[in-house]
Amino acid sequence: MPVVSYVEAVARHAEQRPDEHAIVFVTATGAEQAVSWHELDAWSSRLARVLVQRGLGPGGLLTVALANAPIHTALTLAAWKAGAAVLPLSARMPVGERRRILDVAARRWRIVQVARAPVSGHDHVPISELEPARPGASTPLAAPDLAVADLPDPGIVVTSGGSTGQPKLIVNAGKPVEPVAVDGRVAGLGGALGMRPGQVQLVACPLFHGGPVSWSLRGLCHGHTLVLMERFDAGQALGLMERHRVSWAFLVPTMLRRMAAHDRFHQVDLSAVDAVWTASAPCPPEVIRAWIGRLGPERFMQAYGGSEAAGHTVVTGAEWLARPGTVGRPVPRWQVSIRDPDGHGLPVGEVGRIYFRRTDGSPALFDYVGSDVDRLAGSWVGLGDLGHVDGDGYLYIADRRTDLIISGGANIYPSEVEHVLLGHPRVRDAVVVGIPDPDLGKRAHALVVATGVTVVELREHCERQLASYKVPRSFELADQLPRDEFGKIRRSGVAAAYAPNAGSRS
Repeated sequence: MPVVSYVEAVARHAEQRPDEHAIVFVTATGAEQAVSWHELDAWSSRLARVLVQRGLGPGGLLTVALANAPIHTALTLAAWKAGAAVLPLSARMPVGERRRILDVAARRWRIVQVARAPVSGHDHVPISELEPARPGASTPLAAPDLAVADLPDPGIVVTSGGSTGQPKLIVNAGKPVEPVAVDGRVAGLGGALGMRPGQVQLVACPLFHGGPVSWSLRGLCHGHTLVLMERFDAGQALGLMERHRVSWAFLVPTMLRRMAAHDRFHQVDLSAVDAVWTASAPCPPEVIRAWIGRLGPERFMQAYGGSEAAGHTVVTGAEWLARPGTVGRPVPRWQVSIRDPDGHGLPVGEVGRIYFRRTDGSPALFDYVGSDVDRLAGSWVGLGDLGHVDGDGYLYIADRRTDLIISGGANIYPSEVEHVLLGHPRVRDAVVVGIPDPDLGKRAHALVVATGVTVVELREHCERQLASYKVPRSFELADQLPRDEFGKIRRSGVAAAYAPNAGSRS
């Protein structure tokens, strides 16, 4: 099947539909700024010239620590045009944390940074040097001499702290993003999730995460118009879906929950939607049911997998209603296996480590910088999660194995307890962690965001739905949980921060 690179796909759109919108950027105040296909392609070429002059080239890595904005996408395309890979980072990340990540990255690449507060000791491009390249600038720069068709495949490197908090980088052999089919077909996971050429995609998640940046770029190269939000707001997101006739969106569970609770959820016109899907964290059952009720069971989906692109599952709303809690079955060309700690296969229904491999036995082409890959014989790859499959091959996630709480010799999966807590009508958020206990080794501690409910009521709610050993031994009410901009929470960090405040086992 003939394919083209992402930069060539953008260049084709720029030639065929130069004045149509590639990106519609929406600020936090609601102001909108459109970037045409021609502007995006020319802008990225001018930025590539600046980056090359600063030493970026093949074997290099551009780190982009900027908030959501069109320049984020333009810089990614520019780095690819210069022959380099891209590492997106949060603009809010402290310099010390960013330094640790860049020090790991420097083991493999020559680094060039774009950040408002660059890390010393690594090359950087001042923001002021990028301004003359922007669309509409009074002194535009000439584009570099780029043979677009001969450019390397795009590369995106993403970070993962895992449960240890130590930075590691996920690299997919220089090719983490699939090339674009010339005939317009969307293959693999994208096709399974309802992605089609020419859609309007809502980009509400921060672009420093692997999912949003990869899916927005993949959609862009399939001719999507990106409605890019500077910062997520539930009401604004719903309004944008109606006004711009959004047809495809990836939204994390926290966003879905806030949108479903908003007054406009049942008022806006969502008839243009082909697919809304979620991943990255467990989604509360009541939120899934709300979206299925709003869109219908075939237009809401979930996916499970990792930035490693080493296997994914997908479940439609209809399948989930028949099997609540499942994350689906593997997409075509992948298979899943549940293994014990020694790597031996486990029977249906038994919890163990989740592994994926291609059905043809070929290896998943990714690597880590800063950690080791969990590989077994036969090209099986593990991403650190625990789960089980049912008799029809549907996968259910238990937890990351490093989050497993072993309390008095019994296994407690935090996500199971969290789902029960989130089922309480007055609970808005919850996380369960293991904290030291002199008798049990570890005990389950629940940190809960709720209104009008007592710890006693929370305990009774859990006791009605969980085995006694799974009920948290201690509870703590909080105003909010330390989730990042993507809605994720690191349980190890919560345990370290909240263990001193866990209180008695009342």
